[in-house]
Amino acid sequence: MQERAININSINRQKIGRSRPQDFTIKFNPIMHLDNEKHHDLAIDRVSMTYSWYNITEQYGNNKIKYSNDNGSTWKNIQFVNGMYSYNDLSDYIDEVIEDNGDKPEDDKVSIKIYFVLSSYRVVIELVKIGN
Repeated sequence: MQERAININSINRQKIGRSRPQDFTIKFNPIMHLDNEKHHDLAIDRVSMTYSWYNITEQYGNNKIKYSNDNGSTWKNIQFVNGMYSYNDLSDYIDEVIEDNGDKPEDDKVSIKIYFVLSSYRVVIELVKIGN
């Protein structure tokens, strides 16, 4: 019998907006080759997990933001799928949407600053064009 430890971590999940944070895809290294002619069982020996909850959800009213690339004359929306996000997840997704919308400058000089304001318990997302 072959034994192998499997580490499942939310870092390994697919891109946000395309899957739910609780969905996991595990890539084995080395690849596990199983004989299709045989029956295979999987058993869990031990599980260690923490309780977590979505920090962005439509229910909280915090899953939509908007941005302007023309000093506020027009606005475009960014909507997040309900889930649990880190600052890096937020930054990556915002950057991806801006690029998909064709709003990213050719020189790629956009800075996304995300920080927590302790006095109001809110996260501030600031988009800044670097240079001109």
